[in-house]
Amino acid sequence: MSSQRSDCENRKRKAHKEAKLVKIKSQCSIKNYFSLNILHFQDSSSANTTGSISDESKKSEYKNVHNDDSSPANIIISLSDESKKSEYKNVHIDDASPANIIISLSDESKKSEYKNVHIDDVNMVNVYDPVTPLPKDRLEFQNRILKGRYKPILDLYPRSTQNSKRRSFQKNWYDIFDWLEYSDASDTAFCFPCRCFKGNEINSCYSDTTFSKKGFKSWYRAIDAFKKHQLSKCHLNSVKALNDFIHLKSIDCVLDKNRLKEISRKEKDRLKNREFMKRVIDIIICLGKSGRPFRGHDEKSDSCNQGLFKELVILLTKYDIVLQNHFQDVQKNALYTSNRIQNDLITSIKNVILQNIKNSLKNSFISILADETTDVGHSEQLSIVFRYFDDEKNRPVETYIALKQMKSVTAQAIFDVLHEVLILMGKDWHSVLSVCFDGASAMAGKIGGVQTKCKEKNSSIKYVHCYAHCLNLALVDSVCDKSKNFKRNRLVFNFFGTIQFIYNFIESSAMRHAILEKISKDVGIKLITLKSCSITHWACRAEAVKSVLNNYEVLLLAIEDICESSSVPEMCAKGMGLKYQLKNFDFIFGLYLLNPILNLILKTSSILQSPNMDLVLAINSVQSLVQNLEAMRNNDEDFKNIYQQSVELCNKNGVQVPEVVNRKVSTRIDKMSNSQFFFKTKYDELKITVYNHLLDELISGINTRFNQETVELVQSVAGMIRLESTPEMISILSKFANVPEEILVSEIKLLKYLPVTDGKPNTLNSNTNNESIHE
Repeated sequence: MSSQRSDCENRKRKAHKEAKLVKIKSQCSIKNYFSLNILHFQDSSSANTTGSISDESKKSEYKNVHNDDSSPANIIISLSDESKKSEYKNVHIDDASPANIIISLSDESKKSEYKNVHIDDVNMVNVYDPVTPLPKDRLEFQNRILKGRYKPILDLYPRSTQNSKRRSFQKNWYDIFDWLEYSDASDTAFCFPCRCFKGNEINSCYSDTTFSKKGFKSWYRAIDAFKKHQLSKCHLNSVKALNDFIHLKSIDCVLDKNRLKEISRKEKDRLKNREFMKRVIDIIICLGKSGRPFRGHDEKSDSCNQGLFKELVILLTKYDIVLQNHFQDVQKNALYTSNRIQNDLITSIKNVILQNIKNSLKNSFISILADETTDVGHSEQLSIVFRYFDDEKNRPVETYIALKQMKSVTAQAIFDVLHEVLILMGKDWHSVLSVCFDGASAMAGKIGGVQTKCKEKNSSIKYVHCYAHCLNLALVDSVCDKSKNFKRNRLVFNFFGTIQFIYNFIESSAMRHAILEKISKDVGIKLITLKSCSITHWACRAEAVKSVLNNYEVLLLAIEDICESSSVPEMCAKGMGLKYQLKNFDFIFGLYLLNPILNLILKTSSILQSPNMDLVLAINSVQSLVQNLEAMRNNDEDFKNIYQQSVELCNKNGVQVPEVVNRKVSTRIDKMSNSQFFFKTKYDELKITVYNHLLDELISGINTRFNQETVELVQSVAGMIRLESTPEMISILSKFANVPEEILVSEIKLLKYLPVTDGKPNTLNSNTNNESIHE
C-alpha cells in the first residue's frame, strides 16, 4: 500500500514537473523571445518588423508591442487573403511583394494608428543580425563594419538541452571576447571579424565556417571553442583585415591621397625643372647675344673642351645648387643639354621674340631694310630688319626680324621672301611706308628690281638707298682702282697700290715687322699699326694713309735694313722697289692730299652708320661733306698748304722735287687736247690734273648717288616739324599724305603761334598731344 502511494506521488511529481517544463518551454521558445525582450534590444538604427495579422484576439495580445522611438521603423504586415487588404486600404503596398503592407512609423500619429497591430516573431529579423547577409555595395558594407558587432542584451536567452542540461548564450561573454556577436534570430554565436572577412584571399585555405556562416550553438563547450577560435590563423587574419579596414583609409581616399601626392610631386618636379631651364635659357641667351658658337668638336665627358654651352653649364654647376641637384637626381636621358634641346630652346626663344615684336607692330607703319650677302659657308643669306615707331619707348626702333637662306638671288626670289616674312609678322604691303636696299640692279632696278615689285603692291612705298653705302659707292667710282676714270688720275691710282704693297711687305713677315718695331724704338717715334686698304671699309683706307704718313721715316729706315740683311733676292728686289716708291714726290704728295679728304669722308661715314641716325641728319651730313669738298676745290690756300708740306718732307728725306719738262710743239695736227697745253710749274700741273680732278669726281659722284626720290620728302617733313613752310614743301607733303594744301598751311600757322613751353620755340614735337593734327 505504501509502495502504491509512493508510485502515485512520483507520478504526480513527474507530471507536475513536466507541466512546469512545458510552461517554461513555451515561455522561452524562439517564437516568443522577441516579444519578451524587445525593450532590451540595443540596435540604434531603424529596423524592419514583419508581422502576420490574424484575428482580433491576437491583436489584443500584442497591443503593447512598440518600436524604439528614437529610430523610425517600418512594420511589414503579411495579409493572408484579399479580404484583409481592405482593412488597410490606406496603407502603401510594396509592388515587389503584393502580400505585404509596409507601414512607416515615422511620426507619433502613425504609431498610435497601428498600436494594436501584433507582430509575428518568427518572421522578424534585424538587418544587423549575423544571419542577415552582408551588403554587397562597398559603401553599405563600410557602414555596416563601422556599426560594429551585433550584441543584443536580453534578460533571458533561449535555452536548449545539451548534455542533459538546459543551456543558453551568456551576455557576459561579450566582455570576455570582443569579437563575439549573437544572432537572436537563429540563437547562434558568430565571430564578427571572420563573418566580415572570411572571403579574404589569406583565409581561402580554411574550410571551417562555424563562426562565419553556420553559427556556433554548443553552449556547453562555448568557452573552450571561443578560446580555440580566437587563436586560429583564420581568426587572426580576419582581425588584422578588420583593423586594416577600420584604420586604413578606403581605396577612394587612398587613391585620392596618392593622386594628390603624385600631383604635389609632379608640381615640385615641375618647379625644379623650371628653375633649371631658367638657367639653361639664360646661358643660351648670353651665347646668342654674344654671337658665340654653342657646340664643340668633341662634347664627350672626358673632352677638355665640350663647347661653350656645356662648359658654361659645368662652370655654373660648381656654384649653383639647383644645377647640382638636377644632374644628381635626374636620369641620364633627361639632362636637357643635348643639341636637340638647344635647338628647341633657340627656336622657342625666337618665337617669343617674334611674338613680342608682332605685339609691338600692331597698328604701326613699318619700313623694310634688307641686304643680301654670302657667309663663310658660301651660302647666300638675306637679312631683314623692320623699322617702326614704338609707342612704349616713344621713339623709332629698328628690329632684326630674320636671316633667310636664299637659293636664288633674283629679284622675284628676294621679293617672295620679303612677302613671306611680312605675312609672318601679321602685316601687309599697305602698312609699308618705305623699303631700303643697296644699289644693285636686282634690288634697286626701276624695271624688274625688288623696289619695283614692292611698289606694285603699294604705289606709295618710297625706295631709300642706304646712305652709308651710297657714300662708299661714290668714293669707289671716283678714286678706287675699279673706277672707270682711274687712267685720268694715275697718281691716286698708283698711290693706293703703294699703300697696300707697304702693308703686304711688312706685315706678311714677323721678322720684317720686328725690324720695324725695333727701328721705331731706336728712333723714338711711336709706331702706328699699319692697315690694309679695303674697298668696302673706307675707315681702313683713312687709317692706312694716316699710319704711313706718321711712320714714313721709320718705314724708310726699316726697308733699307731689310734690303741689307735679307738673304732672299726676291725680297731684296721688292724692298728696293718699295723704297723707290716711298721716295717718289708723287707718293709724298698723295699722302698730304688724301689724308684730309679721307678724314672728312671717314667722319661723315661714321655719322651715317650711327644707330641714332635719321634721314634729316644723314642728308645734312652729306650736304656738309659736299660743301667742305667744294670749299677745298675753290680755295687755293688749301692746295698751297698741301704742296708746301709735301716739298718740306721731300727736302727732309732727300727726295728731289721734279720740274716740268718743256716740250716742243708738234708741227703736225694733234687731236689730243691735253698735248697742246703746257704747265709752267709742277705746282700748276698737280693742282689742275690731280687736285681739282679728284675733288670734282668726288663731288659729282656724291651728288649723283644721293639724288634720291626721298630727299625732298625728308626735307619737307623736317621743315614741317620746325613749322617752316614753303610752297614747294607744302606741295610735296600734300601729295604724299593726301591732305589738301590749305589744311596743311592752316595747321602749321595755328601751331606756330601756340604758347611757348619751357622757354623753347614751338615745334611739331612739342604739340604732339593735339589730336586734331594729321599724323
